Amino acid sequence: MATLRAILRARRALVLTAAVLLWPAFPSVPQEAPAGLPEGVSPLPPGLGRRLQELLAETETLRGLKAKRAVASGIVEERDLPARIAQALREELPPERLQAAEAGLKAFGLIPESLDLAGYLPALLASEVAGYYDPERHYLAVVRRGGEARRLDELVLVHELAHALQDQTFDLQRFVADDPLSDAATARTALVEGDASLVMFDWLAGQAAGPAPELPASKEMAAAPPWVRATLELGYVDGYLFCLSVRQKGGQKLLDYTFSQDPPRSSEQILHPEKWHTRRDDPVPLSWPGLGRELPGARKLAEGQLGELGIGVLLREATGDRELAEAAAAGWGGDRFAVYEKDGRRLLAWLTEWDTEADARELREAARRLGKDWAVEPAERRWPRRVVVLRGPWRPAEARAVRAALAAVRAGRPDNRAPDLAGPASQSSSSEATPAGW
Repeated sequence: MATLRAILRARRALVLTAAVLLWPAFPSVPQEAPAGLPEGVSPLPPGLGRRLQELLAETETLRGLKAKRAVASGIVEERDLPARIAQALREELPPERLQAAEAGLKAFGLIPESLDLAGYLPALLASEVAGYYDPERHYLAVVRRGGEARRLDELVLVHELAHALQDQTFDLQRFVADDPLSDAATARTALVEGDASLVMFDWLAGQAAGPAPELPASKEMAAAPPWVRATLELGYVDGYLFCLSVRQKGGQKLLDYTFSQDPPRSSEQILHPEKWHTRRDDPVPLSWPGLGRELPGARKLAEGQLGELGIGVLLREATGDRELAEAAAAGWGGDRFAVYEKDGRRLLAWLTEWDTEADARELREAARRLGKDWAVEPAERRWPRRVVVLRGPWRPAEARAVRAALAAVRAGRPDNRAPDLAGPASQSSSSEATPAGW
């Protein structure tokens, strides 16, 4: 699996083909006729329109879903993309929510202090988008760029037609949550994109051999902050591998079940599919405590989770050691963090829970390499698998009080109800699905 993942990462041009990289946050501009094409989207050329109907039939067969209605489809000009993405971003992530995400990422050092997400993301995504499906207005668009081959158009259509089938069957607007600081939302998006990529690869495997089409402007993605790049690519690499593993385990029926009843709950499950379908390892529920007494007068700027994916990126960038970072991030049980502002100071408090005491020790050892302004401490003895991390100019009394409050948070019991592979309409619970120690 690790070798296949490396091959897929190395061949981004295929994995990201047909991708709109921040897909949940890319609806169309509001329009008067939601069932048709919005203003500025022109119909497909007749030949491509006919080919779309053929590809829809092929996509239905490959995905095992039938279209319930026609899929409105058209062309968007490359020059119009930045403005469309910027408006879509404002609609899906209002300024206050985007600012909260920015504060959280900067508190961890996952994006540069100078980076303005509201300006940066539209430019990045416009450089990468080859096509998109809009789950709010229910139409498909291919981006017209100069000199692209027809084969790229067809890959775009297959990938996005898979999204249309997902939407018509599972209602993607309700399925995907657009919270950049939610690890569960990241996992759901990875499922959606991984499923469409699986269909795309299946379709490509059935075509005559030929050179893979190249996407435009991959240099922008290569230069993106590692967290941004890792989060956006998750669905097209590990999401694909997750869906492939699920289908191998229980066929299309089990893959449909992930959408209809039991989606992956963490990036950990996307990275390790067996933790969803075999030896279930759901996140440990952790509630964030009110810290009004510990931090009087402080303003909360952001709250969320890093998950295994985010922790791996954080440690890899701090240590320069991918193997160490991935090993330390593995064994993740759950986490929550919050960022506060008080007296002009930005304060990060982070609560992490691990599968075993050994996993907690491994995280502490790796996290101590983050830098001098990070304080990494084990929790009290009653929570030996917990690690509390603080960053920022904390005053000693504040740090002690917040550590005590986080150490006192009661960890919930993870659900850990594995899917019933014999009949996914119901779930079964067994001791095999519960990690040691619970």
